[in-house]
Amino acid sequence: MTNNSVISNLHIVNWPVHLFAIQTSSDVILKDMLLDNRDGEAPNSRSDGLAAAHNSDGYGVKESSNILITNNKVYNQDDCVAVTSGNNITIDGLYCSGGHGLSIGSVGGKSNNNVTNILFTNTDVVNSTNGPRIKSNFNTTGYIANITYSNIRLSNITDYGIDVQQDYLNGGPNGTPSNGVIIANVLFKNVAHFIHPEPDHFGTEILAIALKLNSHHFLDHQPACSEDGPVRNQATVLLSNYGSSPSWCVENIGITENERRSTAYLVKAAVLFVLSIVVQVFVIITIYSTASTYYERSYYRS
Repeated sequence: MTNNSVISNLHIVNWPVHLFAIQTSSDVILKDMLLDNRDGEAPNSRSDGLAAAHNSDGYGVKESSNILITNNKVYNQDDCVAVTSGNNITIDGLYCSGGHGLSIGSVGGKSNNNVTNILFTNTDVVNSTNGPRIKSNFNTTGYIANITYSNIRLSNITDYGIDVQQDYLNGGPNGTPSNGVIIANVLFKNVAHFIHPEPDHFGTEILAIALKLNSHHFLDHQPACSEDGPVRNQATVLLSNYGSSPSWCVENIGITENERRSTAYLVKAAVLFVLSIVVQVFVIITIYSTASTYYERSYYRS
């Protein structure tokens, strides 16, 4: 793609494979686009009942810098955006539907394996397998740093709201998590999965994020950053890589205001559920007791 370019106001449908490949480019803006590959969602005779479209990434960024992707809608069956290498890249104001989410990677085992200063912000991801996603390849080297996901609204995510994995191999999590690709300074801020987009009867919204950390030693050991493990007391999620130490340190798994409100809702719902059970048991006991007393009196009268 030519440097110092602006590409805008395009409506593209039914591409067979990766659409925009932004490679060895700088100072490029892609904006105000509608990318519609929804026809690829239908299965065909070779797709085993799954979507026929495959590898239908919307935007792929590689070895590029100072890239802005903004105010676009993407309907596809793979990564909405995938940054595999580059620096100073902003993705702002996207609507992504049907794909694999907002991806860093996969990183490792390529000619350039550095991804730095990436911002995903003000974006909706709906009807997709994942939201924010960071993938590093098994047994490779590289560097992923200064990654921010801010104000990301998720809806109907089927797998993981946030997916971070260091065992990517042959297109999936098939390897053993390894820490050759250093991952540092990752921030998830105001990332929310809304199960019900409309406020419920308590005046809140239900929020739930499935967080997957498939990383070196993470499943077997406490994170190195805290003797007591994760601390839930901040408004952000910070993930850090410590090189030869266990790859992941979950320092501050944050509870946002939405999550606090959601937690309050869940507590209220649980309390109401328990109370309803208690009331039902009380009613059953009362009915049983009343019936027993009635039959006893009837028996003695007879």
